Amino acid sequence: YCLINKWEEAVSDLSIALEKEKNDIEILKFRAHALKSIGKYVLAINDYSAVINKNPLDYESLIERGKLQMKRKNYKLALSDFAKIRDKTTDLYLIMSDCFLFLGNVVSAFSALKRVEDDRIKKNYNLFKIYEMQYNIDEGMKYLNLTLEKSQDIIVLKSAADFYYNCGDF
Repeated sequence: YCLINKWEEAVSDLSIALEKEKNDIEILKFRAHALKSIGKYVLAINDYSAVINKNPLDYESLIERGKLQMKRKNYKLALSDFAKIRDKTTDLYLIMSDCFLFLGNVVSAFSALKRVEDDRIKKNYNLFKIYEMQYNIDEGMKYLNLTLEKSQDIIVLKSAADFYYNCGDF
């Protein structure tokens, strides 16, 4: 069912399988994914938590639970999960930067972005947001323009319009 996006059926069958195999981590992970896919985030978090309780080093489950916490705007809980991961990837640092920005922690957001070596749209956009929050117009403009060169996403365009308006460049 998971392969053909029949998530409700997948949850049902996986729940039955878990009654027989209560300690099967893979079944729990599949059900968590299925629950996430139908928007049942709290139940998915519960399944990922059960996996993590059985295997605290299951980084995939920590990341997925952290992302679900972000969807629920529980940024501190998300960061707590992400902090447990030893080998952080560029994508994870970008996600962590988002969490820090939502919490208003500019210093930690900037620190996470410094670990991103390549020039990604998300990195430039988050740097723009940081400089915008600090009222550093020149640096904000620099990173906004770098973002706009690579993306005309509606969120980026709205942010640009708001920024230019607030700077008096309209």
